[in-house]
Amino acid sequence: MANLQLSFASALYDRMQPIYTGEVKPDGIDLNFIRIEQPRPIFDRMSGGEEFDVAEYSSSEYVQRYANKKCNFVAIPVFPSRCFRHAFIGINRKKGIAKPKDLEGKRIGVALYTMTAAIFIRGMLQHEYGVDFSKCTWVQGAINTAGAHGAPVVLPLLKPLKLEQGPHDKSLDDLIQEGAVDATMGTSMPESFRTNPDIGRLFPDFVELEKDYYKRTAGAALHDAVAAARHRRDPRAFRRRSVALWGRGEPADPGGAGHLSPGPAPDRLEADPGRAVRADLRPGMMPR
Repeated sequence: MANLQLSFASALYDRMQPIYTGEVKPDGIDLNFIRIEQPRPIFDRMSGGEEFDVAEYSSSEYVQRYANKKCNFVAIPVFPSRCFRHAFIGINRKKGIAKPKDLEGKRIGVALYTMTAAIFIRGMLQHEYGVDFSKCTWVQGAINTAGAHGAPVVLPLLKPLKLEQGPHDKSLDDLIQEGAVDATMGTSMPESFRTNPDIGRLFPDFVELEKDYYKRTAGAALHDAVAAARHRRDPRAFRRRSVALWGRGEPADPGGAGHLSPGPAPDRLEADPGRAVRADLRPGMMPR
């Protein structure tokens, strides 16, 4: 039987390196690994035009599409991107934010309200610290470059939300320094936190908090999954031939440095991460 010819787009994470170099070869597949360092363009190209046979794909966008019966993909339970997000909540110290509950009612900048990282953060803050985001205003935009965060093709929210698009000529970093937003959350910090004493992390001790969170919940911080386009190839064949290979033996993060979750990715959402996702996807993103 001839090998499947498949294109696969992903950022080059440590756990993807053996696939990229050819050290690990998916059984029965000739894989064209297309390296794209920023995940957002991969998601946009898959959602907008299904440009790849298989790709790293936003878990939140997949779940939202699947729940709304508008999903052209089959998800494979392999998670290239796994990272806790305590470190990526930026605050303007002049806005009276010293603890998580102080975020209530604030204007919060986020690259994309529906992105997996923001969902994980909101769910974690709700469950761990009792934060109520119902009165917050959300301002979307790229964190450290002017304008929008990519060209997302996402489903509309199912209920109204105080959601604004930031100015095309400013970044969220600009806005938090100006005081136009009070905080940010997502996959990166505003770069000004390195030089501006007014901008900082909500959790300066994020490394210890993330270690404690992992120990208490026994949950890996799962973010992007892998999705196969339904119409390109038989995704079930891809899953049968490859998921066992891809899902085992991933390198653990040595000593917790860099706040990656340790060990192989599980083949399902475990314990608290699933709870956090459900808590934040329900309002406005998933039908009941």
